[in-house]
Amino acid sequence: MRHDSADSIHAELQARCAQAGDPRIVLTFAAELPGGTTAEQMQQWLSASGFTKVQAEREVEGRKQLDVVADRFRMSRAERARVVEAIETALLRGGGRMAVYALR
Repeated sequence: MRHDSADSIHAELQARCAQAGDPRIVLTFAAELPGGTTAEQMQQWLSASGFTKVQAEREVEGRKQLDVVADRFRMSRAERARVVEAIETALLRGGGRMAVYALR
């Protein structure tokens, strides 16, 4: 197990994105919703929390889980402060975990 900081994650993302040809990346955090949550309730929760996009939705052990978008950008064009803030937000909201999607 390895404990990372926003700075170490930023450095790793820079290296991986440079190797991969600078893809557009999406930083997400997992949010669990109670059973029976409607699409409308989900939108209200996201809006009230300041988020508007979901990257993925799945069911884990009978519970609905969303990968909520903290931010999306190309590393080569994003300011370091923006990337670090997105990483910190994803880690805080995701209970210390986050996911990164690389898009083409």
